Amino acid sequence: MDGTTVERWFAEYLEFAVVARSERDVVELLQWYSVPLTITLDDAAIQMATAEEVVAVVGSQVKQLQAEGFVRSVELVGETTVLNGSPALRGEELVRRRADDSAIEHVNMTYVLVRTHHDDMRVAVMAVHASGT
Repeated sequence: MDGTTVERWFAEYLEFAVVARSERDVVELLQWYSVPLTITLDDAAIQMATAEEVVAVVGSQVKQLQAEGFVRSVELVGETTVLNGSPALRGEELVRRRADDSAIEHVNMTYVLVRTHHDDMRVAVMAVHASGT
């Protein structure tokens, strides 16, 4: 794994976020997330051990974004640290935007990305810190 590969993968991941606009089936999210998956928030951690749990938890986040009028995430800052041949860290500062380009929120996120035995890249851990609008 190298930084260029991670950055390209992450750009595709952000592009895929159109799932939050109901253009794709939420089950398609599984191509981006590992099972198990851990999401940490400011006040809790959620561990998902099955594909069904990942779809349910991430799907509920998608519905919340839909309710806010989400259309895209804009990367403000991104940094990749490759740890060795398999895992990498991807730190992001994003702003989630509506169709009128108003901000829903700014978020700082750190992703732990791993390669699967099929040589696919997946998010294994997502640490989220919402910093407001």
